[in-house]
Amino acid sequence: NFLKEEIMNQYISILTPARKNMHKTVTEAEMKIIETHSEYLTEKHKIGIVTFAGTSFEEGQNHFALVVVNAESKAKAAKIIDSDPAVAIGLLISNLTEFNTFLK
Repeated sequence: NFLKEEIMNQYISILTPARKNMHKTVTEAEMKIIETHSEYLTEKHKIGIVTFAGTSFEEGQNHFALVVVNAESKAKAAKIIDSDPAVAIGLLISNLTEFNTFLK
């Protein structure tokens, strides 16, 4: 596991859909991209790069997802998030910021 060899910082990406209510009106093509997005994050989680990923679905609320990334720098965290297929294609928009988990 690479995390044992390097000191990592945490970053959180707040992902929002490119269009409102996308989670309610997702197209078949968009769903395929979301599936590759999920696979990408699962692989990053298996090797310790992604600590947490989750999404909201509450009625009347702006839909969003959270991804906690371990990386040496914000630039490297941005590269990881920007390589996510849904972000790379513009289906999801990332707002990346420094983050620190203090309770698990």
